[in-house]
Formats: sequence, C-alpha cells, structure tokens
Amino acid sequence: MPDMSYALRGGALIHISDAERGLKCGCVCPACGSRLVAKKGAAREHHFAHAEGEDCKNGPETALHMLAKSILERKRHIKVPGVNVLAKRDAPFFRDARRFPEMKEAYLSKAMYIEFDRVELEKRVDGFVPDIAIYAGGRCLLVEIKVSHGVDELKLRKVRDSGISALEVDLSGFQGGIAENELERLLIDNLEYKYWIYNKKAEYYKNAWLGLCDKITPPSKPGADARRAYYASLAGKCPQNRSACMESCYYCKYCIDIGYEPQSYVYCCGRNKISSIGQLKACQSEARRRSL
Repeated sequence: MPDMSYALRGGALIHISDAERGLKCGCVCPACGSRLVAKKGAAREHHFAHAEGEDCKNGPETALHMLAKSILERKRHIKVPGVNVLAKRDAPFFRDARRFPEMKEAYLSKAMYIEFDRVELEKRVDGFVPDIAIYAGGRCLLVEIKVSHGVDELKLRKVRDSGISALEVDLSGFQGGIAENELERLLIDNLEYKYWIYNKKAEYYKNAWLGLCDKITPPSKPGADARRAYYASLAGKCPQNRSACMESCYYCKYCIDIGYEPQSYVYCCGRNKISSIGQLKACQSEARRRSL
C-alpha cells in the first residue's frame, strides 16, 4: 500500500511537507475520517499514518482523487489522447517459442485539449461510481485514477453499457506519492499515463467496420489444426484472389481483425474494399445519400 502524502485539515487537503510533526498536524484521513499523525523522521519518506489502529487502504487513493478533482476544477481543461479504432491482430508466426501480437490502428482524431465547466467526485452514474466525472454542457467524460489497481471487468462492463467515454490516468508507478505540481502536469498536459478505457466514438466505428466485414471461421476445433483447416477453406474464396496460406490474410490491407484463440477467425473487408477509416466514412455517407 502506498504511503499517504496528503491529508485533510479543516476540510482542505495539505501535503505532508506543510504539516507539523506528529499529532500537532491536526489532520484526518480523507477516506475514513480518523486522526492522523505526521511522520517526518529520517528513516523513510515523510508520510501520514493513522494515530490508532492500522492504516486504512483507501486513504492514499481517496486523497489523490480529491487532489485531482481540485486541480481539474481549477484548470477547467485537460489534454486527452488521440481516438483510434484498434483491431486486435495475433501474429501468425512464432519466434523463440513466443507469439508476437500486433495491432492494426486507424486514427479518428488526434490528441487535443477539451474544456469543461463542472467536475464531480465519486458520484453515481448509471449504476456505478466513477472516480471523477467532468461535464461540458450536456456531455460527460469519466476519469479513472489508477493507484493500486485499475478498472475491473464488472466496472468496465458498466462503463460500456453507459455509453460514456472513460479515460484512465495511471499513477500506479508513483507509489511514494506525488507532488501537486507534478500531478497537475500529468493530469492536465501529459499523455504518457493516459489511456482510453472506453471511447464511444471508437466503439461506434469499430462495430460499423466489423459489420461490413465477412467473418470467416474454420469448421474445426481450435489450435494448429484449426488454423490449417481455416486457411484451406479460403481456397478460391478470397476477394483479392490471394493464395490460401497463413500470411495471405494477415498481411492483407483488408484484414481488419484476425485471431486464433479460443476460436480461429478473420474479419475480411475485401468484398467491400474498405481498408481505412476514410473509406469507411465514405461508405457510410454513400449509404445515407442512397437512403434519402
């Protein structure tokens, strides 16, 4: 469990460097409200600890959430990573007994700053509680601060079901605590520790793209035999008239997604000849024009 570098005094967060030694600090835990002692000895990093009993595990994380909210409320903008459609592609070869994964990326937008007018901390949204929610007009973005653990599968499913884009800021590497000015830099301007957990726009285009593909799966059990059966089943069926071999699909520009476990499959967009987001958007525009 990381040390607690921030505590509450008179309802406001203070850093350990600004606190008096021992119980004179007059601080309480941001998570449980218990009295804290400021430990400022020479043996280890200065930190807060509970005066009675064991330290609660949520103290450091709650303090960081509160500090992040304070920074966001003050700055009213944040730089978010570029939005892209990611299709998982398992490499069709082994090297040194290991499979090398690869990703096919199609960018929708570049990294940018977004402005907002309201920030809420740990308030329930559609049946779950995000760390932070920021609002710009009627739009919402969720921000998860990763300290000891990231978003679990249950929460991720709820985020996806909500249809609200969510960003994670990974601070797990700062176990010794982080100064406010450094947190501000990482939270507001830096992209190195930010990742999209879920992006509504990317999910829409990925589903639309895969929906225009032919999904081909082998009629046999998973594994090496299934891969051979799958490629054998391609003979004479490839829209690009490629030979049926392991590399033929993987390196084709119309191969949008490919994998082998637990069931071999490939999403091929060769019939519709769509190999980029630009071509996908053009196809959608043409479909809308025809429907008028």
